[in-house]
Parts: sequence; C-alpha cells; structure tokens
Amino acid sequence: MHHAPRAPLEQAAQEDPPPLGFTREGCGGATVGTSARPPHEEGSGALPASASGAPGRPAPMRVAVVGAGVAGTSCSWQLLQAARHPVAVTLFEMGRGAGGRASTRRSRELPGLGLNHGAPLFHLRPSAEVADLVEALRAARHIVEWQGTSGSVDAATGALGQGPASRGEPAAEAADFERFVGSPGMSALADGILRLPAAAPVETRYSTKVSSMQPRPPSQGPGWELLDKEGAALGSFDWIVVTSASLAHPRWRQTFGEDPPLHAAARAASSDELTAAMERLQGLRFGGVHVAMLAWAVGEGETAPACVRALPFDVTEVTGDGVLAKVVRQSLGPPYAAVVLHSTAAFAEQHAQVLGSTGTAARMGAVAGSAEQEAAAAQALCGAFERLLSAHLHVEAPAAPTWGPVLHRWGSAFPEGDATAGGAPAAWVLPGAQVAFAGDFLVPPFACVEAALRSGVTAARGILEASEGGQRPTCF
Repeated sequence: MHHAPRAPLEQAAQEDPPPLGFTREGCGGATVGTSARPPHEEGSGALPASASGAPGRPAPMRVAVVGAGVAGTSCSWQLLQAARHPVAVTLFEMGRGAGGRASTRRSRELPGLGLNHGAPLFHLRPSAEVADLVEALRAARHIVEWQGTSGSVDAATGALGQGPASRGEPAAEAADFERFVGSPGMSALADGILRLPAAAPVETRYSTKVSSMQPRPPSQGPGWELLDKEGAALGSFDWIVVTSASLAHPRWRQTFGEDPPLHAAARAASSDELTAAMERLQGLRFGGVHVAMLAWAVGEGETAPACVRALPFDVTEVTGDGVLAKVVRQSLGPPYAAVVLHSTAAFAEQHAQVLGSTGTAARMGAVAGSAEQEAAAAQALCGAFERLLSAHLHVEAPAAPTWGPVLHRWGSAFPEGDATAGGAPAAWVLPGAQVAFAGDFLVPPFACVEAALRSGVTAARGILEASEGGQRPTCF
C-alpha cells in the first residue's frame, strides 16, 4: 500500500545491511556457479556432475542473458526457479557488477560510501507475475520499504508542489502501490536477486562486452556462439536473452563506433523473425541524463551541511530549469551526507559527447569526450544546484564536498517509443530464432524498475514454454 512519507531516504536503505532438456550432441554444459559462491569461480567453466549432461541425465539448455540489470537478473532467477528440466544460465554484463537502472556507485577513497546514481528507489503495483520474487527479496532484506519524501520546486519562483518519487509511478490517489529501495543500496536489488537460492547456479561474467552473436554450426543444432570485443569465444548457447535495446539499435554505433551485434546476427541467421523485431526497435527514442554525485563527511554528533539539510524533499523534482531536473538527497549522515544531481534531457543532449571517464561505456571503448568537457558538465550541474539553493532555499555558499562532483553519463537512460503495441506482452520471445528480448524499453511505463522486473520474468516463462513445446508465444 502506498504510505505517507515518514523519514529520510537513507533510513530505509540502512536498516539491514531438442528444447528444454536438449539431448542432442553439442549442447554441452555451462559453468554453474557465481563469484559470490565458491567453489565454482566466475567464468571457470566447471560444471557439477548433476548439470553436465552425464549419462542418464539430459544436457541442460544453455541460456545466455546479456545484461545484469533488473530485467536480466529477474529473467535468470525465473528460468531456474520455474524450469522442470536442467537449465544453465550465464549472465554477461559490461559493468563491474549487477544493477543496470538500479546501480550504486562506490568509492575507494571513502569506504562505506555508496550513491544510487540511477533510480533512487522503485515502485511496485500488486502483480501476480512478480509476487514470488518480490516476497523473496523482502524476506532476505535485499529490499525494504522506502519511507522518504518527494515533491517539486519551481526554479523560477521557489514554489513547492507535488512530485513523484519514482519514475512511472501511479498518482498517489489513483492506485495502490508500494515504494522500495535496495538495502543497503539500489544495486542490492539486482545483486540480491542473484543471491536468492534459486539463482545460485547462475554464472556471472562481469566486465564483459558481447560484441558478436553468430549462429552455431548446423552440426550443433540451433543456437548461438557469442564473442567478446577481442573476438574471443564466450560460449555456445541454445537461447539468448537481450536486455538492452542498444544491441539492436543505432545508439550502439554512436556509442562504440561499430555495428549493433544483432544486426549481423539477423543477417547471418537469415531470420525474418529477428529482423522484424529489430525493425520494431528502430523506432525507440532515448532520452539521456548526466548525473553529478557529491558527498560530505559527517562525524558522529555533527549535522549535515546546510545545502543538504535545506532541500525540501528527499527526491525533489526541479521544474523550469534548463540544466537541473532532479535532486536526490540520499543521506544526511553520518558518516556521509550525499546528494545526486540529475540533468535535464536537453542538457544531456547538448553534452552528448561527454562520457564519465570511470563509467562502463568509457571502459568498453566508447567514443569519449575530453576530461575538460566532463568537468565542465559536472560544474554546470553544481552551478544550477547552487543557484537553486541561493535563490529559494536560503543557502548562499554550499560547503565544498569531501568527494565529487563525480559525473556519470547515462546516454540511454529513458527509452520511449511505440516498439510494443498496446496490450502486447512485456517481453518478446522468438522461438524460431531462439532469442528473447526483455527490459523496460518494451512496454509502458518505459524506463522504470517495475517494467524491467515484469519483463524479465515474462521472458523466462516464454522461453520455458517455447522450449517445452508449448504454444508458440506471441512476440508483438
């Protein structure tokens, strides 16, 4: 149930730290294990006997999930939770860990500091589709109820008003819903899904860019071989789950200077099904955002800086400003007070050439701007914040932060379009191509955690149905 806000955001976050059963030759096994669960090491390739296709046992269906955000992790969990026959899941992620829209930035300089630079929280409406997963996450304390405040401020007049806490959430009076936050940070949502018992066998391959998807040799049966950015083999799989539209969208070329991997895959496979899906995705539009993160050390018994305390809400939507769209007060301390500044889409577009130098895209070879451009974008966000403070919140000179501003560039933050017609499923499952699409870019409300959760679970169920010879799922 949606509740009236009661406490700052950080209090909630810190309360507690052939098809399925293929038996043909060549399907093989996959690493079962995760870096968090020895003795099976990440990427080791080792399989316990129970999953290796030993005599008398069917070889597992191998599924590659590309993207360890909310859709990818929920899909991985559902595949293993609901499968009636052996399934081996490998999860590929360009970043250093799971998260996606629900990511947390940490600092080597300030141990214990974590800032949610994507979604600061998320909402959920009652849904039978994700009820079991949400209940498991709550029971394990990977997510807790968010009890912060939200509203808006007019940058021109200082007038306060109502504003959503979570992107895409219903109006407070329109529907029952709950707000949650990952504990101790938003990355605990996706990471927590992988820590649930059902997901224990998932193999995670972080800091890995899937650059090529090639049809398997006919002798090995339908399926795909994946290659990394160096051309090294990542494995052979019966199904691929794509959780980022960028893999099939011109944005990939703009970011990495190379063709989207699924374009070549569709041509090589001569798949009308896959080609049609990609054509639908071409209509997607992406709104970007630049995020600046700042933190101040706060000792025991000390108060947070005035620039943090003066904010009227934990999540403050800023209207009427060309640079600043949202300010999130993540913590009042101790040990740290922290704010996250979100730019307008127009500002992000004007500075589209800027990449956060420590971000995933930059590390994976994206075309990047200069350090000077990055610093200028961060300072512009800070300047807009300072103007808001001095004009309407009675704070003249914000204290210099202990850490930051650190810039995060999120070029594909907010997908929007008509890729999925009204009433279509939350995921696309292509049985002929043995490819599925899942993510918050497929169905409204776009760009929100709720949509990603539902899409990931739906994709997994569609794959299991298709691989067990059930009714052919409708794609779009």
